Amino acid sequence: MGTLADTLTLSKSLIREMRDDYDYVDGLVPDKKLTVDSTALREWLADDLSSDDEGNLLGNFFQWLGQLPPAFWYSLIALALLLCLLWVIRIIIKGKVRKKKAEIVDEEEEAPVDIYAVDRPQDELDRAVAAKDWDQAVRMTYILTLRHLHETGRIQWLPNKTPMDFVSAVGTAPFLRLTNAFLRVRFGRYPAAEQDWREAEAWRQATEKGGEA
Repeated sequence: MGTLADTLTLSKSLIREMRDDYDYVDGLVPDKKLTVDSTALREWLADDLSSDDEGNLLGNFFQWLGQLPPAFWYSLIALALLLCLLWVIRIIIKGKVRKKKAEIVDEEEEAPVDIYAVDRPQDELDRAVAAKDWDQAVRMTYILTLRHLHETGRIQWLPNKTPMDFVSAVGTAPFLRLTNAFLRVRFGRYPAAEQDWREAEAWRQATEKGGEA
């Protein structure tokens, strides 16, 4: 039996002939390593991103943010902290103002009224009206009303009683309105006008009659 031919043996002449026809080896396995042009790659990526407008805009925005100097971010944080501090201070001040107003109202409502501090309140009322001192006119109108109520037995005046004590004892709307008018001008914080005194006088007359105004 004859020896079989070795079919795995390469024919150098055949390979040479194939290479002369087409350089299969160089085409399949390059002799040199593949090099990448970084500039061309960046241009290709830019062209690819430009096909998506929204993605391009978002990318440009974040790129712009990344280029901002650190001083800008420090300034932005400082401004935010300052605004927060001003907001807190404003809240604190408003709270103190409300508390102070409430304390003033409480002091007025709880402050005793001495109806005998003025010997002749009617004369003082006439003088105030003539001088157009409407604050004093409102005060004297209230004092005269308290005197009348005390002398007719409708209230029991005591030095430690407050305006709200008298309101509770009388229990009429005209006297409540007169008391509020008196409290508003007691410390001169709300200057009264002639109309304020005329209303106080009407409430006084209604209170003395025991009816509603």
